[in-house]
Amino acid sequence: MAKHTAVCCTAPNYGDTIIQAFQQLHDEDLFHDVMLLSEDYQSYQAHRPLLAASSDYFRAMFSVGMKESLEMEVHLQGVPSQGLSSILEFIYSGKLFLSMANLETVLSAAVHLQVNEAVRLCKEFMVSKISAEDSIRIYQLAQLFYFNDVEAMAFDCILENFRVAARQVDFYELSAEQVMQFLKRNDLKACKEIDLFEIAREWIDFDREVRLSFAGQLMRKIRLPLITPSDLETKVKTVDFMRDITKCSRLVEEAEDYHRYPFLQNKKQSSRTQVRGTEQAICVVGGMSEYPTSQVMAYKIEGGKEAVELKEMNTCMHVHCAAVMDGFLYCVGGYNLRSTSKNKILSKLHRYDPRFNHWMELAPMSTGRINFSLCVFEGKLYAIGGIISVSNSKSQRTGSVEVYTPDTNSWEPATPLMSQMSCHAAVVYHDEIYLSGGDVYTSGKPSNNMMTYNPLSGNIHQKSPMKVARYLHGMCVVCDRIYVIGGVNQASSTTRSDVTAIECYDPYSNYWQIVTQMPFSRSVISPIVVNEKICILGGFSSLKQRETSEIIEFDPCMEWHVAGNLLTPISGHTCSMLTLPNTIPNSDIDMKPCSMQTTV
Repeated sequence: MAKHTAVCCTAPNYGDTIIQAFQQLHDEDLFHDVMLLSEDYQSYQAHRPLLAASSDYFRAMFSVGMKESLEMEVHLQGVPSQGLSSILEFIYSGKLFLSMANLETVLSAAVHLQVNEAVRLCKEFMVSKISAEDSIRIYQLAQLFYFNDVEAMAFDCILENFRVAARQVDFYELSAEQVMQFLKRNDLKACKEIDLFEIAREWIDFDREVRLSFAGQLMRKIRLPLITPSDLETKVKTVDFMRDITKCSRLVEEAEDYHRYPFLQNKKQSSRTQVRGTEQAICVVGGMSEYPTSQVMAYKIEGGKEAVELKEMNTCMHVHCAAVMDGFLYCVGGYNLRSTSKNKILSKLHRYDPRFNHWMELAPMSTGRINFSLCVFEGKLYAIGGIISVSNSKSQRTGSVEVYTPDTNSWEPATPLMSQMSCHAAVVYHDEIYLSGGDVYTSGKPSNNMMTYNPLSGNIHQKSPMKVARYLHGMCVVCDRIYVIGGVNQASSTTRSDVTAIECYDPYSNYWQIVTQMPFSRSVISPIVVNEKICILGGFSSLKQRETSEIIEFDPCMEWHVAGNLLTPISGHTCSMLTLPNTIPNSDIDMKPCSMQTTV
């Protein structure tokens, strides 16, 4: 007897056929077995089996033991007719017609009735409508219905497009607390501070009688010192409540005072003078490529070292120094080959303010310097050693130290070093300045010295020497260890060789060790630490006799890799970590205080 095997045959569109059949029964008003009443008592006929198959809510309602299972008419509290009709149409056809006008009503009905497929479609629609114009509304709905993923996407869109998003009607309907939560953030994009002031003012004017009482609190979230003096005068002080409400007028006075005395701004730093930005960038200032440059480039830490051009300095320079203090970038000294002066070594000090993309010239050092070091120590700048003159290819070195005090905009002499020093490297660590190497000749060789200098006491202490003498090298601190990188060794007055050994110094044990060799040569560098990795941007190769554009990262775990390239090969530049505003201001802004003194 033949054995028969059963074969499973499938109708691919069977489900669609059943849905179409139910829709036809519905359209022809056949076999309806329940009447649904909306919150506003609009009635809709339906089929229990299809409702139960489409919704856990109806499945439970029509189960045995529930009173609705025996009733022909069911009143759905909390479900308005517009939402109920849309959900029933979806249940019978699989089609859901959505717009920003009906989204909340339909979504509320879908969630209430637990029609999960309709909820999913609403979420997809919300994501598709996230834009500068609709992001606030989508954000509110996502919060209301606990769609955390959609909320996060809408929130990011608001931050990216805040100037547009905050001009929509939905923004004007936010509470004072919600508005303040936005205005205090550092990551608002495409917005100047004057734009945020205008947004806050417009929100108040939308319902002035009620909202004027929030003006003082709201304006504390606006960083008025980040508004230019001219805009303070013409756009802020002209607003009546900024004059008439004491809390607001005091904030205006604070901003005016900030601009009135630029040399005192270091001591006036607060939450309202903080750069409105979250991105840190490596600022590359000046340097030598084919020619000396005055260009200032910022390479963002995130996003593959994206480059942004900042306001240029008015002087070309290289082998100068730079340091960041109180959110300002200071550049001083250097060599200007294009200068018409006999002495091309600079003494000038400039301060860059990222809040306004603006350079300001400050008091110069008593003498020009190149190949020196600049350190920040307890709110002051220390210029240490260097070359102070070059004549007939001979360099005059110095062991002098000058200290700059921002409050008085002045330089004063400090305790000098015990010997002349140039082309050395320096870092601040635990209340002392560590100085290594340099062009300090002993028997015709560069130095391998390591010493500490205490700016307060003037005490100088010799430490264990490096394994390899070097100059024109770099130095930085990573995880309580001091690293020296690159540089040049010189066996005689005519023979130079690149140093590839990286040495690590333990300040606690006063011990050096060579941790690895660089797979390349670099000198005249300005290394910087990024996320506990040593980053070298550009530099000079004595072997190749040219500058490089490579950005190299070194992990203290002994790993090297190329992280990108500068726009141009360069050496003799400086690298400093600085927080930039999300919107780089126009560099041509007028920073002169309106009707204010410009000096103390």
